[in-house]
Amino acid sequence: MGLREVFFGNKKPDLIAEGREALKRGDGRLAFEIFSPLAQAGNAEAQCSLGFLFKTALLDFHKAAFWYRKAAEQGNAEAQCKLGFLYRSGRGVEKSDTEGARWYEKSAAQGNAEAQFNLGRCYLQGEGVSCSLEDAMTWFTLAANAGEEHAEYTLGNMFMEGTLVPQDTARALYWLERASRYATVHQTTIGDLVSPPADGNHNVCINALFNLAQVYRQGQLVSADAKKAFGYYLQAAQLGDLESQFAVGKMLYEGEGVKNSSQEAMQWLLRAAQQGHERSKHYLGGMSEFVEGLTFLK
Repeated sequence: MGLREVFFGNKKPDLIAEGREALKRGDGRLAFEIFSPLAQAGNAEAQCSLGFLFKTALLDFHKAAFWYRKAAEQGNAEAQCKLGFLYRSGRGVEKSDTEGARWYEKSAAQGNAEAQFNLGRCYLQGEGVSCSLEDAMTWFTLAANAGEEHAEYTLGNMFMEGTLVPQDTARALYWLERASRYATVHQTTIGDLVSPPADGNHNVCINALFNLAQVYRQGQLVSADAKKAFGYYLQAAQLGDLESQFAVGKMLYEGEGVKNSSQEAMQWLLRAAQQGHERSKHYLGGMSEFVEGLTFLK
């Protein structure tokens, strides 16, 4: 009797779930051993997961496309979306925006939010499909309502800029707030850094937070609110954004929207400057009482 039989007894193990758990743990070898025979037997979920392994871990895009296609042809929405991406990028297959959009549409029609966003981009840019702002907005909105962070951020910016659609402050703030919600910062002190979101939303979080901070600091679309702006900058700074770290340092030093604290200002400005942020270096250069002996400014 094998170890699997000893552990599970007469209960049939959920191999797909086991494989996914192995992926979460970073155990690609075990995941491959689980998914490979299932994929060979025609299981679409395993085929899609095997495609993911070949794409991300083994960097074999041809085999990734092979397995994504197997799953996509069985109607697997995730595989259809990933195959669409491969066609759009020309990885593992001959580049074709038309084929990419076709697979995105199949996936989007099944409710896959990532595919809905990507299809919206195709319509916005007229790549693989006829350019249509109306269709782009339809797909962006469907994706955003499903919680797709890139769609939320895109809609927020579109309503904020008011170039492709009428400017709408309320909608802009609503969608940017939605996009920034992935930055859950459990703050203990202003100088804390936090781990970025683990689900791939890092840059979207930062961009949304930074844009919100700019809106409230500049007071162009809403009444200026330096305190609220500082809060958004701080969250982005804690996620590692250099421009936000500079803004936090400058606002702390000047007491803009927050109680003046030269010591905490110095911490943030140094943090950004030591990572090559030029504006922080120049600003520190005017704070002669703090920068004596800082060789990285020379």
